[in-house]
Amino acid sequence: MGPDANGNYHPTSIKSIQRKRANVTTAEAGQTVSLALKRTKRQQVRKGMVMVKKTDEPPPRRECFVDLIQQFPRPNGVNQQHTSSKVKS
Repeated sequence: MGPDANGNYHPTSIKSIQRKRANVTTAEAGQTVSLALKRTKRQQVRKGMVMVKKTDEPPPRRECFVDLIQQFPRPNGVNQQHTSSKVKS
């Protein structure tokens, strides 16, 4: 399960899966489900985390789309603006 705030993944096991408050045995990509996890505290889980197999562990990558506005003072007293739309880390 991960990535955490440091970009790391941690092992966990699933006790049960629920979809629309009904117990199910499997879940597919794109479905919204609730998971009961073993050896995992609520504080360790945050929005945007994923569950992957140990052999399929992806490298940590963060990408977001933002609009940054930077103002630069010009000699004539008018501020010039520069915008950027994609940030990767």
